[in-house]
Amino acid sequence: RGVSPAFESVKRGQWQREQFRGHSLSYKTLGIVGLGRLGTLMAGYGQALQMKVIAYSPYTKPEYFLKLGVSAVSFNDLLSNSDLISLQGPLRVETMLMFNAKAFLLVKKNLYLINTSRGEVVDEQALLHALQSGQIAGYATDVLAAETNFLNSQANNQPLIEYARTGRNLLITPHLGGMTEESRQATDLF
Repeated sequence: RGVSPAFESVKRGQWQREQFRGHSLSYKTLGIVGLGRLGTLMAGYGQALQMKVIAYSPYTKPEYFLKLGVSAVSFNDLLSNSDLISLQGPLRVETMLMFNAKAFLLVKKNLYLINTSRGEVVDEQALLHALQSGQIAGYATDVLAAETNFLNSQANNQPLIEYARTGRNLLITPHLGGMTEESRQATDLF
């Protein structure tokens, strides 16, 4: 929906709704990588929005897919059939850079990719090319591959952050997924 640029526009005293026309999620296909705790929640959100939900989760038993009403698919089928893909799985040897240049060639041009997994699951150089060329419609992430290696001053030299300054199809947040008052208090207790 372009919420962040729309908000910035309103703060400048503009009211240009047409410029921020979005897309409905209903009847689109949500692809999920990793059907663990978070992937299961995401499947429920997709179903609540009347989306068809498919998942690539090789360590999940077939009966769990049936229980959730989610279709099990191969990775290539997930890539070619999804309108939106959400990455929930853990970082493993087999998930390292799984979203690379080859994978981006298989996706729909209108694909939106969401990464709440780990930055290393996505080849950020291939992703940047896919965003700039229109190979995918957009990317939202809460994680970056080198996030633990840079301080705020070093973040300015990160290519995805640099692109986000002008590109409207990229949203980055600083690993806020579990950053709530309640979760931090619970963590501090142990």
